Amino acid sequence: TGYEEMGYEGEEYYSEEGMMNIGEGDDRVIEFTDPSGKLLYRCGFCNKVSDHKGNLQRHIRVHSGDRPFACHYCNQRFSISSNRSRHARSCKFAPRTPSF
Repeated sequence: TGYEEMGYEGEEYYSEEGMMNIGEGDDRVIEFTDPSGKLLYRCGFCNKVSDHKGNLQRHIRVHSGDRPFACHYCNQRFSISSNRSRHARSCKFAPRTPSF
């Protein structure tokens, strides 16, 4: 994915303190407060901002290439579980129920 040389491997991050998971003190999700005092989170790669840490943790997969959600029928992988669920409904390897 190109980020391995920077210490990133999927959901894990190699830092000076050892192995960490996304959002656990790594530099990929930056916590800050805006001028009004609202707590926000910024992507360490592209500066995308969100008010929900989970959204940024999911967004990081765009940069890391991590696709933790596999189709149960064909093993195609997805970075977002709802995309896997949508795919599974029309997967050509999924078992079909007969229509009468």
